[in-house]
Amino acid sequence: MASLDSVKARQVLTTGKVVQRKDDTPVAIRLRYKGTGTVTSVTMTTATNLVLITSDGGTDTYTFASGSGTMGALAANINADGVFEAKLLDCLAADVTTASNFKANAAITSSYDELGNVVYDLLVDTDVPDYMTVCLSPFANFDAPKGHRVHVQELKYKVNVASGVANGVRVYTRDSAPNGAKHGTEVQILNITSVDNTETTITFASGEAKLSGKEDQDIIFRINSGAITDGAGNYVQIVGEIE
Repeated sequence: MASLDSVKARQVLTTGKVVQRKDDTPVAIRLRYKGTGTVTSVTMTTATNLVLITSDGGTDTYTFASGSGTMGALAANINADGVFEAKLLDCLAADVTTASNFKANAAITSSYDELGNVVYDLLVDTDVPDYMTVCLSPFANFDAPKGHRVHVQELKYKVNVASGVANGVRVYTRDSAPNGAKHGTEVQILNITSVDNTETTITFASGEAKLSGKEDQDIIFRINSGAITDGAGNYVQIVGEIE
């Protein structure tokens, strides 16, 4: 159990966080190279495979139809090989990789997380799986320390879907897994009827309360409400805190 001083320090150092995703920008899986050489290429052939080529690890091919058919399985297989590190963000572990759900169909360009780590983000093509997802995580950045939690104060969305449906607005928690894995058990904790193509805000006790995760948990917000039509106004957004 954390000491009283450490709990107080964590509260004092709490920071606000807004995470927004628009069409084709949710980061399903974030990769970081762990080797000592160089990365030649990270290439996605959507619905088929992911190929990672490095100077020290050679070529690692993850075929979606045989063993890497879900986001969770793909991340676990990458982590097991030890050349790259993979973490789930704006997705669920059970989301499939076999139906053109990834946006890129080419080599993926590296970028940086907020701590300056070079990363490769595997993005979701949102009008293929017909859901939009955003995650508030204490581990969105590699090397982020354990022992933190997130709080959601507001959920906001505007998504052009076929129609509003029951359970179209969903919130999940995702546990941090033991033994160095990057994801654990996911549990749906909230479901609300969705609204089609209308800016909608969900707050907790008029913004004064919080929806809190346990220590080292992600909170995942998803609109899963029928066919999504791409549009400049589409977005999903979490406003909260990292403690």
